[in-house]
Amino acid sequence: MSSTSRQKVKSRTCVLCRKRKLKCDGEIPCAHCTHSRTLVVCTYIHNPTVRTELPKGSACLSCRASKRKCDGELPCKMCETRGLECVRSAARITRKRNKPMADSDRPPSPSKTDSTQSTETSENSTNLDLVTGSPPDAPFPLSKDDHGYAEPSIFLPANDLPEYPLALLDASVPPSLARTVLDKETELYFVRNLFLDHRWQYHMNLTPSKADALSRGDISSGLIHPVLVHLAQLIGYVIANQQQSDTWVYFQGQTEGEAEQLRAVTAILYGSSESLARMPEMDAITLLQAHTAFLLYHAMKGDIDMAVRLMDTMQGIILGKSGRECLDEMGVACGAFPPATMMPSSSCCPETIAQEARSAFSAVVFIDLGRSLVLKLPMLLDEGIMDTFRRLAAANWTDNEINFIVAKSALFLVDAEQLSTEWAPNLSPTAETAWSKRYWSLLTSIDAHLKVVNTPFMEMSFTHEAQVLTLRGCILLSLAALVDLYSIFAPSHLAARRSHAGAVEEMARVSKMFGERDYQYLDAWVGTCWTIASRQTFAADSMLDQSEQYGPSRHALDTIRECNRMLGQSRPYVLQI
Repeated sequence: MSSTSRQKVKSRTCVLCRKRKLKCDGEIPCAHCTHSRTLVVCTYIHNPTVRTELPKGSACLSCRASKRKCDGELPCKMCETRGLECVRSAARITRKRNKPMADSDRPPSPSKTDSTQSTETSENSTNLDLVTGSPPDAPFPLSKDDHGYAEPSIFLPANDLPEYPLALLDASVPPSLARTVLDKETELYFVRNLFLDHRWQYHMNLTPSKADALSRGDISSGLIHPVLVHLAQLIGYVIANQQQSDTWVYFQGQTEGEAEQLRAVTAILYGSSESLARMPEMDAITLLQAHTAFLLYHAMKGDIDMAVRLMDTMQGIILGKSGRECLDEMGVACGAFPPATMMPSSSCCPETIAQEARSAFSAVVFIDLGRSLVLKLPMLLDEGIMDTFRRLAAANWTDNEINFIVAKSALFLVDAEQLSTEWAPNLSPTAETAWSKRYWSLLTSIDAHLKVVNTPFMEMSFTHEAQVLTLRGCILLSLAALVDLYSIFAPSHLAARRSHAGAVEEMARVSKMFGERDYQYLDAWVGTCWTIASRQTFAADSMLDQSEQYGPSRHALDTIRECNRMLGQSRPYVLQI
């Protein structure tokens, strides 16, 4: 055999396989380029002017989230096929817009352009902004600590204000309308009302008169303390900066307005005696409300150490002289409310000073309970404070103030986890009797509590979404407590197994009500509820093996896992299930 015939025949190699050092089959396109995760151009002729790979960052957000192959067009074929809105990354669009234009793409010089051409160019540029979804300028001046792209402005010019300005607090305002620069007073008005629109997620529940004064920023009437106005504006700036949209990614940092409000709040809470002398005196309720809001601000910014120190400060306020007077005032109202003095079920807002004091006190308790549930750490608050709240919860079980019922729901879940930990099959008869009494008492209390929560939940389902969002969290906390209690006997008792499955199914039904934009306003403790439902189901394998028909459906479990995944994209401390 000749030496030529003994030589190994080499197949040709495309540019990308040569670059990646892969074995190419010589086809057009080759197997590696066909199955590439990103769109590529399979060519066997090296041409420096032709880019064989899709530029990094050119894939749309939908394809990137689902890890699908994107062709880089607008709209891409994948989004057209799936019927989704094709949206590009804000960073990619900005780089594309800032790229130098070729001479053929440059507009004619002003000397050669008449007024008609100028008008057409202006209109076309505005339409182009709306089509591409390009991010406008930052709504507020960015400080030196800010990097990345700011949230599209949520503000409109003052002369375009509708009758209800809260309708404007939406990140979907067209960029062409969002470019208007607002004066400082109008800007502060909008950030205050943005906070007020979501104040139940930040546990500041005020009487209607105080909420109205805070909306207007009216400190001259004496209804609202200036520190609450500055705190509303401070958190309003953070909410505006963190609001999620399809063309925006949040980077930690401070805007100029946020830094200004932070200095004002710090000066009031920790200023010198001379500066504090010019301010009205704060009562215990205002002190608790202010420190609660300030704690949540630091938690949002990731400063956990400062948040813990503020919790210690609030404990000192409650145990101090003014706090004891505040608790005494709540103690006067510890008797069961007669029907004539109960809050309207469609409100969930305090009507009296005693109810507002109970709301502020409940917010402090709930924050510590939520921290304990998420991080699995001991409570920071004194046991005497928790005993006081338990007495309030037992005496005012029909009170539907929103902070109060959220704290009660969290307390039920903490008690359920404690009971689940204490249970053992070999308990002594005396201990088992005492445990069973607590078990059935807690089950009865949770059932009664769910009936109280369901009434305002049904009446407000179509009126105020922010309150309904918090009430859904109340229901999930209570249902998670039921799941934890039923799971103790579900593997061996048919009735408990049915009740367990029903509670998980109900959790899935409530969870499906959350919209895509709701997750940015939820907390990590909601993920703890979903984790309990999933964990108790899969830990007790015998429960599913004995009778699959009485276990929770796979559809319900898939719904809970998907909701937990969505929450994990918006909040830290969310466990994957």
